[in-house]
Amino acid sequence: MKNLSRTHLAPGAISIAGIVMAASQMNAAVVITALDTPLVFDFQSFTGSGFSPNPDPSAGQLDSDNWSVTGLSDGDVAFGGTKTTGDFARGTSDGGVATGGVYAFKTSTTNTALGIQPIAEDFTPGSFILRLENKSLSAITNLSVSYDLFVLNNDDRSNSFNFGFQVSASDTIPPSFNNVAELNYTSEGAKDASAAWTRNSKSTNIPFLSFEPDEFLFLRWTGDDVGGSGSRDEFALDNISITVSAVPEISSTFMGMIVCVGLFHRRRRH
Repeated sequence: MKNLSRTHLAPGAISIAGIVMAASQMNAAVVITALDTPLVFDFQSFTGSGFSPNPDPSAGQLDSDNWSVTGLSDGDVAFGGTKTTGDFARGTSDGGVATGGVYAFKTSTTNTALGIQPIAEDFTPGSFILRLENKSLSAITNLSVSYDLFVLNNDDRSNSFNFGFQVSASDTIPPSFNNVAELNYTSEGAKDASAAWTRNSKSTNIPFLSFEPDEFLFLRWTGDDVGGSGSRDEFALDNISITVSAVPEISSTFMGMIVCVGLFHRRRRH
């Protein structure tokens, strides 16, 4: 399966190919079957050639069963849709482009990331959305997310690139998301004379999640204009790492032990 959102893996990580459903199952999300194991996306094989669904995205494309894109002048990439021209497939670039749309940005000679060049008609606002499905046997109660946001601050307008999430029983994009303020980013209004990519590493832990088996988790990165005027900076998303876990309920036996220990210490004090 040519799922080009998968990555080379750190020790202990699991490849997308190892947890994705059979190729014959169409229009389905990345399936989570293993808890406490990082799921990593790094876009090294992405060439900015667009989006198409399983079972076989073409070389250089991203799997639209996993990814949706909204807010482009040519329309949206729906989950399971095919978009391989125009705004959806601007190709590979080192940055410094003027045409809006989705790129495979080379943030260094050895690194490729999922990129966007916002313009007045593209990604203002707009979003990248990743969809996952809980096919484990456990309710997931904890979500850890980390990623790198590369920014090329080569213009004077200030733009945001913020993160949100939502759990839903439906496989369609939910109407609202929970914003995670600590991951919000706003680019500088004054352009950087060096015109070099800078990396901003983001991470958070979201406890008390209620993500039941057969439900869907949506992760969204949203951009929009903030201030200034003129052209807009370029953004690239990379090295997404997602780990989910289930915090076990405290058993009645363990609770009884805690109560007994507490009573013992109370009696000693008296």
